[in-house]
Amino acid sequence: MAALGIVLFLPWIIPAAWAAPATDPVATRLNACLATPAATTTAGMVACTGDALTAYDHAIEALYRRTLGRLDPVSAKLLRTSQQRWRAYRAAELAAAHGPWSADAGTILPLEVLSLAVSADRQRLAELRLYRSGD
Repeated sequence: MAALGIVLFLPWIIPAAWAAPATDPVATRLNACLATPAATTTAGMVACTGDALTAYDHAIEALYRRTLGRLDPVSAKLLRTSQQRWRAYRAAELAAAHGPWSADAGTILPLEVLSLAVSADRQRLAELRLYRSGD
C-alpha cells in the first residue's frame, strides 16, 4: 500500500526542469514538415528530420552557453567536461551508424539514424535544463 502512495505522489516530486517544455518549437516545425507532400518520400522525411537535428543542435548550444554563464566555477568546469564528452559520444555514435555496415542496410536507415539523434538531442536538452532548475 505504501508503494502505491509513492507512485501516486511521484508526479509532484519530479522537478519541472526534467520535463520537456510545454511547446517544443522544433518538434512543431518537424511535424509540420513531415505533414507536407514532400515528406511522403524517404528523402523528404530525411530532410525534415535533418533540419530538426540542426535546430536541436543550435538549441543545445544556446542552452549550454546560457547555463555555463550562471554556474559557479567548479560546476561550470564539470558541465564543460560533461558537454565535451557528450559531443564526443554523439559524434562517435553517428560515425558508427554510418560505418561500412550501413551500405547494405536499406534506404530507411538514414532516417532511423537521424531519428535516434533527434531523440538524443531532446534528452540532452532535458539534462541541461536540470542545471537551470533554480531559475
